[in-house]
Amino acid sequence: METDEAQVTKHVTGLGGRLDIYEKILSKQKYIAGNEFSLADIFHLPYGVKLYQAGYGDLIESRPNVKRYAQCFFLK
Repeated sequence: METDEAQVTKHVTGLGGRLDIYEKILSKQKYIAGNEFSLADIFHLPYGVKLYQAGYGDLIESRPNVKRYAQCFFLK
């Protein structure tokens, strides 16, 4: 199958907006749902790893608080 670049752009842009929200949240607390590790964090972990595998790690790297969060789990 061919990649539909318009769909990729649409979804990358949407994800970028969501990560901007996470950036704000993570500027005030250590984890997604507060300062304690929770099920919310477990839910998000595989998706972060997949972003790097798909070549979109810059979406995480460009947001310092999201990057800090990711370093707790899968960036070393």
